[in-house]
Amino acid sequence: MKVKYLKLSKEERKKIKQEYLATKKGTTITNNLKIARICALLCICYSAYLFINNIIREVSIPDIVTAVGVLSFGIFSIIYAHKIFIKSINDYLIGKKS
Repeated sequence: MKVKYLKLSKEERKKIKQEYLATKKGTTITNNLKIARICALLCICYSAYLFINNIIREVSIPDIVTAVGVLSFGIFSIIYAHKIFIKSINDYLIGKKS
């Protein structure tokens, strides 16, 4: 079953998540994904700064393109980090049940 974790109830998800975070692999992946999320949030903040800077000062196309690129990278990174976390919990759950 591909998305076994997502089909569980809310209480079962919390229980499995706590069990997964107690493992060494779970803590390692969680710490790495926290760092990735922090970097993504910094990218989003930097792109917001670039947008505000372009509004206050004269608008330049390269700055807007850079801001859009950094913003899309930050959003994509946050979404992908969440997907990796769900996939790793799902793999743990499938391996545990087998």
